[in-house]
Amino acid sequence: MLNTRKFEGKHTDVLRDLRPAYIRFGEWLSKPSHSFVTCLLGAGSLFFVDEMVMYTDIIIVVYLLFFWWLTTRDRSLMFKLPLGSKWHDKQNEGPGRSGEPEGILYLGNDN
Repeated sequence: MLNTRKFEGKHTDVLRDLRPAYIRFGEWLSKPSHSFVTCLLGAGSLFFVDEMVMYTDIIIVVYLLFFWWLTTRDRSLMFKLPLGSKWHDKQNEGPGRSGEPEGILYLGNDN
């Protein structure tokens, strides 16, 4: 019997991301694990490569700009932000809504 499972695929497998490369790269960098690895590589290059010490001032300025850029990224969730959040809630905008976070944070069982 022929196994057709290897020939099957989701429709998202063939869709191409048509956004410009800098937008895709910016989205990739804004993920927490990727931005941490980027900063870790920069710090590691200063520690392990002796020639990079000459460019320490430039590297620090670049990473300060990178940190500033990361703090300006959107912090919205698929649901409302918890009530104690200090950020603006984009899910709570519109007529009759203040934009302040009103959600609850529920973790675990009710028992």
